[in-house]
Amino acid sequence: MSVLVLEPKKYTQIKNRMISFTFRNICDINYCGTVRDMTEKQIYETVKTWSILNELSYCDKYEGEKFTSLHLFIEESREKSCNIYQLLKWLQCIKYNIELDTIKDKKLLKTLESKEIASYNNEQMIMIKNPLHTLDKMIDEISMNIIKEIEEYKNADWG
Repeated sequence: MSVLVLEPKKYTQIKNRMISFTFRNICDINYCGTVRDMTEKQIYETVKTWSILNELSYCDKYEGEKFTSLHLFIEESREKSCNIYQLLKWLQCIKYNIELDTIKDKKLLKTLESKEIASYNNEQMIMIKNPLHTLDKMIDEISMNIIKEIEEYKNADWG
């Protein structure tokens, strides 16, 4: 399988969209509870980890490619975001293009893969999130939110 590296501006838009979820209280198509209790810093660290794993997968898949630390170009700006459909597509692309078996630096991989980003609310720990687990949960939740908006799904018999 070939590996694609997403551009930093796309990671910036993903980060910004994730931050927008922390301000929403309405559970609809534009909501993702997976990141609801994360701080901006935790969201940035999660997205940065995805970017690093994506770039490491690319560099190690195509030996000789130099790691350029693209995660350093994820902008702090919150101006640009993406719609929910584009977010889902990019999240799926990231998941597809992180090849854990390809990454040669197993020590770094183990550190990044098991990195725990704690989420706090009122000084009480709510949840510990692993960046790859967060990615999977976001894809599942956003996919289901989109499906629930489809009229045929709404009208389908439950039992």
